[in-house]
Amino acid sequence: QVIVYDNNGFFAAARVWWMFRVYGHDHVAVLNGGLARWLQLSLPVTARVDQPTPKHFISRFRPELFCDLTQMQQIVQSRSHLIIDARSPETYQKEHIPGAINIPHRKMSEETTKHLDRAAMVVTYCDGIGCNASTKGALNMAKLGFRVKELIGGLDWWKRDGHKTEGSAVDAKDAACGCD
Repeated sequence: QVIVYDNNGFFAAARVWWMFRVYGHDHVAVLNGGLARWLQLSLPVTARVDQPTPKHFISRFRPELFCDLTQMQQIVQSRSHLIIDARSPETYQKEHIPGAINIPHRKMSEETTKHLDRAAMVVTYCDGIGCNASTKGALNMAKLGFRVKELIGGLDWWKRDGHKTEGSAVDAKDAACGCD
């Protein structure tokens, strides 16, 4: 078991968790609350760096955890997957991929997902590569028992490839990230 954490508000830990899974290591978890919560609970910390026992691991790339733009176009047309925009409601309302629903990653819970089909494949996305709401959303949805993929490049790449969007500011050149 690998446990990852960070001290920057859950940004890096989610990405590390996702990349372990992408390369075939499913025995990975994110420490709930990260280092900040650990310290808040007055749990022990040390400056000592232990040398882990080396283990043999054979990676296997799992492309099925990603969704590229061609696949996403087919998903949008067929409505075969549940598309979740993991950004804030304000940025979702301004512009989103057709057919997407909005569940901000910070709001994903048993309560906010109880109406969703647990058997459906979920594709999460956010603004793009500099944003991390998609990965945080993928982590949260996986913890809730959903099968999850992540859209490569997010809304930014979707728009750059000329795909249609919906919302109140569809033609806006610069969209706010909205992954807070």
